[in-house]
Amino acid sequence: MYLLLKLIHILSATLLFGAGMASAYALLRAHRTGERRRILVTLDQVIHADLVFTAPAGLIQFVTGWWMMHLAGFSFTGWLVQALFLYAVALLTWLPAAFLQARMRKILKGSTEEKALPPGYLRSFRVWAFLGLPSFTAMVLLFYIMVFKRLPLESGF
Repeated sequence: MYLLLKLIHILSATLLFGAGMASAYALLRAHRTGERRRILVTLDQVIHADLVFTAPAGLIQFVTGWWMMHLAGFSFTGWLVQALFLYAVALLTWLPAAFLQARMRKILKGSTEEKALPPGYLRSFRVWAFLGLPSFTAMVLLFYIMVFKRLPLESGF
């Protein structure tokens, strides 16, 4: 049972990270065009991907991680506390980013076809992009911790 959970945990981590990276890439590319229609279509796809892939994968990560911890008899100390903290960072940056995606879509749908993108959209986009930095960092560190059972620079790289 443990190895099956571990496989599901690894696959869901891959899906979580991959969907997040693909969504960020797609929205950044669409934003750079400045084309409202392209940005709106991309936002629709990113929001849909979050509902279909990112949210379920995040939930599966938590459930399988917790279950494996109990099956293996690990205590909730050390690297597991660090991993949960990083998971919380990723979650607490993803949730407002998901809200901002919906907000950006609403702003663009409600705006007229003026040449420049609306200021509310641009502000939301900047915050959304900024939230990606701690989220990405937390996910990379989570992968590191899952492999090495410690953070980098703790007893060497």
